[in-house]
Amino acid sequence: MKISHSLMVHISANTYITSYNNSESQSCSFIEDGETITLSFGTDSLQKLNETIQNLQQIYQSLCLKRQQQISKELDLINPKPSFISTQNGNGKNYAEVDIQF
Repeated sequence: MKISHSLMVHISANTYITSYNNSESQSCSFIEDGETITLSFGTDSLQKLNETIQNLQQIYQSLCLKRQQQISKELDLINPKPSFISTQNGNGKNYAEVDIQF
């Protein structure tokens, strides 16, 4: 592995992703605000490419689950679940009291 700089990169919704190949390797670049990060893989690094893909898939699944939980919480805030209490008054008729919690 050849690293020019050690850094952390945040991929955002504004990041442009492109891929290309040359005679020796296949590359994927992440471009945003004039900055570029490129990952390159050759035939000698197929196993590492596979590991990278598996790790990215795990990240994707984890973030999807987290987003689903966020959406569920947001929906609960927007649409509170009412609590129904069914009671009977003195003349034998049923009625329901609704308690909506905010």
